[in-house]
Amino acid sequence: MSSPDGRDDRAADHARGDVVAVVTPEMLRALVSGRGEFVRDLPTGVAGRWEGHAYQVLIEGTELVVRTRWARVLPARAGRGAAQLVNDWNRDRLLPTLYTEVEGENLTIVASSATPVVAGLSAHQVAEVVDVALTVTGHALRSLAASVPAG
Repeated sequence: MSSPDGRDDRAADHARGDVVAVVTPEMLRALVSGRGEFVRDLPTGVAGRWEGHAYQVLIEGTELVVRTRWARVLPARAGRGAAQLVNDWNRDRLLPTLYTEVEGENLTIVASSATPVVAGLSAHQVAEVVDVALTVTGHALRSLAASVPAG
């Protein structure tokens, strides 16, 4: 279809990032690189660094998942207290979902947000999903930092 000035509307939509398409790792790489946060490619997405926290933007099945690891590492013995904080957060809020991960003698908290993308998204929509996920994650991680004494 052409616009009144003779241009192809689809080409213009594509150039603006308004075309809905299957979300691909390449689309995610372009977004995270454009944000200046790209760290490395992953098989189904990318890893980045944001506000000192490592994060991943991945395609998992039919969902776009933004997963952020809190930069603070706690001793594994803090597991009960961390579990209580995570449970309190998840009970009271929809996003992001928080959970703990134990690696050896250390424990960290991970924030995860998932959005269905089975119908595809435009580049602008992907950017909005990632921005919202990181915004709510930032709130969660700042709340954790205020609740867990350093040291």
